[in-house]
Amino acid sequence: MSPGEKKRIRVDHHFLSEAMEDQLNGIENERVLDTKTGEVLHFSSEELQAAEEEKASDEDYPEWQQDMIERARAFLNEPDKSRYISIEPISPRAAHDHMREFSDSVEDRKFQSILYKSLSGDRPFRRFKDALEYDGDERERWFKFKDKKMCGVMEGWLEGLDLEGVEFYIEPVCPERVNG
Repeated sequence: MSPGEKKRIRVDHHFLSEAMEDQLNGIENERVLDTKTGEVLHFSSEELQAAEEEKASDEDYPEWQQDMIERARAFLNEPDKSRYISIEPISPRAAHDHMREFSDSVEDRKFQSILYKSLSGDRPFRRFKDALEYDGDERERWFKFKDKKMCGVMEGWLEGLDLEGVEFYIEPVCPERVNG
């Protein structure tokens, strides 16, 4: 790779977006991007703990979890520490700003007022989601709006890592970026 050239990797933007939006990331879960394969991996604390314990028996876990424990072992024992990059969630402030910006774009003033009220006080994320249930069209518009915002967040994050994500999801999150 020449200087300034970004490494191209195939990334499922749907899973990357989901990992970035996961506010539980960190203490209980670890989500990482495999820069070799472009895969987004999600490990529970239980899987990481089992991977660290050599005595963990396959009979102790269901088959699907055994596979994740083996992958967690590979992650923990990878000699190339730059291969896996921890995926940090989008900040609650940025997510709140996206909801506020969307609310600003709503033309129905009554519904816009409902959305604004949902964003103030306790549990704004839950209340915003609940408020969207009252208008199916606006709910669909919100998902498209949020996906577009998350495309920018993901692109910026990958750029900061000198990576270019080429999306390959069947129903792309960022359709204008599908080129792989």
